[in-house]
Amino acid sequence: MSSSHIKAAPLPSFKRYRSLFLDGEKASVTRVLQYELISRESFSGKLLDFGGGDNAKYKPIIKCGDYESVNIDPGMEPTWVTKVGEDLPCPMNHYDNVISLNTFEHIYDVRPIIKSLYGVLKSGGKFTCALPFLYPVHAHPDDFFRPTASWWLKTLTDSGFKDIKITPILWGPFSTGIICSGLPGPFKRFRVHLNLLLDLIYIKLRFEKGQSHFTGKAGEQLNNHALGYFIQAVK
Repeated sequence: MSSSHIKAAPLPSFKRYRSLFLDGEKASVTRVLQYELISRESFSGKLLDFGGGDNAKYKPIIKCGDYESVNIDPGMEPTWVTKVGEDLPCPMNHYDNVISLNTFEHIYDVRPIIKSLYGVLKSGGKFTCALPFLYPVHAHPDDFFRPTASWWLKTLTDSGFKDIKITPILWGPFSTGIICSGLPGPFKRFRVHLNLLLDLIYIKLRFEKGQSHFTGKAGEQLNNHALGYFIQAVK
């Protein structure tokens, strides 16, 4: 896909490691990095969270004026409970923002959903989502696919979106490798932290001093081995 649509992720640093993984909320590496990105966004106006709800762990970090949600799981306490295959119950051309975190991989046919979410956005409204790429299968209630950045670019473009930016979610090759393994065996948390620290050493050796993001040839190579994607687009 065109590099103009890739938004480089920040390189790992010991300061980020301490803030995100030592002092921050205890969650998977992928979710921690997702939450870091979503916490930096401000969503003005009405927001629809597709796959969220009042019980979503990330709800407290969503900065928005008016929050509504739709989910198939009533335990998430969404604004609307829906069923798989049903039309969205919310109004068309109504929302300034649509967000979705870790939901699309659980949907068998995403394209109609993307078009429906496009429909509920106002003109100029923003679509933001985060989802895994190189990540173990996890059913909730099922797990169907891991689309590439190129798939997302074409699908969003075909659905009418513009100004598409895709940020690979990653920390480094060692942490990606151990997460993809599913972490069999003992001392899981210790091994995750060990690989996060090995990535800090790797990045220091591989990237130039003063470089702050995954750019250049080394950055492009690692972008193809992302834990997930953070995607933004405009109607």
